[in-house]
Amino acid sequence: MNGSVCWLSRIAVLAVWLLWGIASAWGQEQVSVRLEFVPNGYHGPFYMALGKGYYREEGLDVQIRRGFGSDDTIKRLMAGGDTIGFADFYTVVKGIADGARVRAIGAGFGDTIGCIVAISKSGIRKPADLEGRSLGTPPGGAFTLQLPTVLRAAGVDPAKVKIVTMDIVLKSSALVAGKVDAITGAFVSEPPAFRSKGLDVVVFDYRDFINIMGTGIISNQNLIQQQPELIRKFLRATYRGARDFSHDPASVAPIMVRIHPEGDAGSYAGQAVSSVSLWASPVAKRTGFGWMDEVKMRNTVEQSTKDFKLTRRVEAAEFYTNEFVPVPAIRP
Repeated sequence: MNGSVCWLSRIAVLAVWLLWGIASAWGQEQVSVRLEFVPNGYHGPFYMALGKGYYREEGLDVQIRRGFGSDDTIKRLMAGGDTIGFADFYTVVKGIADGARVRAIGAGFGDTIGCIVAISKSGIRKPADLEGRSLGTPPGGAFTLQLPTVLRAAGVDPAKVKIVTMDIVLKSSALVAGKVDAITGAFVSEPPAFRSKGLDVVVFDYRDFINIMGTGIISNQNLIQQQPELIRKFLRATYRGARDFSHDPASVAPIMVRIHPEGDAGSYAGQAVSSVSLWASPVAKRTGFGWMDEVKMRNTVEQSTKDFKLTRRVEAAEFYTNEFVPVPAIRP
């Protein structure tokens, strides 16, 4: 009899725990995060926060979804399909100018991730060596639009560089095959990929020549107004993840593989390590993760306005707000 009572007591305790877990799950706010592209090691802070339970501690049930370009991420936020977006701020300016009611709520990358990549055996050693050579780049992309400004800032005459327009999925193979002498890309993606295959490459980072922001966290204006506390919770958890990520970036790889088993741990780790300086930027070290520097944000607006030939200037107040950045500051 006593054994039966004990057995029943254990079932009762288990039932209470199960009901508590269900109630906790029901009590969590659903948050959908739309990335700008496929999951990459540079998205590490989001996955670190997810894997370590920081979102759960804030009462958030977060789902991270792959993106199809910053333009598409903006459209999905406008349609209400996602709560939070990770998008290129340069592209966000254009979206706002075109009528999208989105706003930047937290910094991600402190600089643009654009770069020019060349195989070392091409003889290209410095930007000036690009003159008289061919450079492959996709049509209409942010890095393509920024290219003339970057070249001029590097002391290169854009007219002396042969631009070869090509599909984004073909440019890496075209470079390896010698069909072009250089390509545009992201320094956290293409260079690590080439090096992992044993190729020696020369890289010219855009951030050495233009002072603009990279990709960051955005949301729909309506959500920002209606659920400000949700925004604060999300950013607080994300930047806790960013702090851990900045201390040990490669440790995010097992978390990402667990969520995306089709991915490769080595690639995720390499991408993560390459991106640490973007998240742990000088601004983040000085004022904390998430803070958007006024000068760099203004430069981003000006660069986007010029390159996209925007007919309406986007004002700072409609582009971004630091209102939701964690206080006290979370630093690298």
